[in-house]
Amino acid sequence: MCAHLDTGVWVSYNTNMITENDLRLAWIAGFIDGEGSVMITRTTSRSKAWNGPGRRLVVTAVQAKSHSSLAVLQMLRDLFGGSVHKVQRSLGDYQYWVWQITGVGAAKCLREILPYLRLKRRQAVDGLRFYAIHSYFCPQGYGSRNLPTKARTVMLRLADRVGKLNRPSAVRKQTGIDIRESP
Repeated sequence: MCAHLDTGVWVSYNTNMITENDLRLAWIAGFIDGEGSVMITRTTSRSKAWNGPGRRLVVTAVQAKSHSSLAVLQMLRDLFGGSVHKVQRSLGDYQYWVWQITGVGAAKCLREILPYLRLKRRQAVDGLRFYAIHSYFCPQGYGSRNLPTKARTVMLRLADRVGKLNRPSAVRKQTGIDIRESP
């Protein structure tokens, strides 16, 4: 497009400019693609009011323990919410940091980075579908005694599909890379 300025000069400009926020979201999507996961996990709720599928939407990112990796995960927490915690494996001294967000925060995160996701795009789309059904029938975030059987079935199928997409064989088919092999 072109515009005429008061100075009599025609200037060309692009209306599809990339903003700083676009760059940040693209970087976060790449980070989640490489170091994160999009899952629908089982809940541990034993409430009798819960007649739902017993699942929740979760987005995580994992980094080896260092101050710089902690800063990256804290940035994710500051932008989207969730929590950052340290995990130590019982074998050896291996420690790592985990950022995790669930429910409405996970859905918000996925909606914002979805245009930029590549490897985990299908998991994100199915996760957002799962969350849309869940939030429609359970608006307060808790289970509903009135969850229709069809909705429950669809939610469980979406959870199963996301689980299958997260398996190493699915990653190999999608990218041609065997994540079980070391370089």
